[in-house]
Amino acid sequence: MQKNTDIKNRFIVDEDLLEKDSLNQLTEKLLKWVKVTKKGEIIFQPKGQLLSPDNKLRFALIARYIGHCFSKEISAELKVVELRNIINESSEATGSRMSKLGKKEGFARKIRYGTYAVRPHQIKEFIEEMESKDAINS
Repeated sequence: MQKNTDIKNRFIVDEDLLEKDSLNQLTEKLLKWVKVTKKGEIIFQPKGQLLSPDNKLRFALIARYIGHCFSKEISAELKVVELRNIINESSEATGSRMSKLGKKEGFARKIRYGTYAVRPHQIKEFIEEMESKDAINS
């Protein structure tokens, strides 16, 4: 019975949960690209400034989610208006990018019209992928 429970827990993921150890490790890795203020504003580090618009959106969603995990006063969600300001594109272009990140890639989910959040189970893989690319480029 234990074996079935173990495999079940590995297969069925809790979309709104990151394990505490994983959260701390991922946050440490995230610091070289992005931080979040107590109010939830996204601050890109110099390395984060060089990211593509899609990756800036991904990091912004991740930063807000992790900020929310540490402080419930920070919303895990981002509105298109906030995202638009991050990548300096029109609302339409930003919405299109978010639609791609959501529907095609499964990285984000639409909470309601114009509001998005990251799918937490996607965070670790994305950060590890970005670290690999960073190591190759360094």
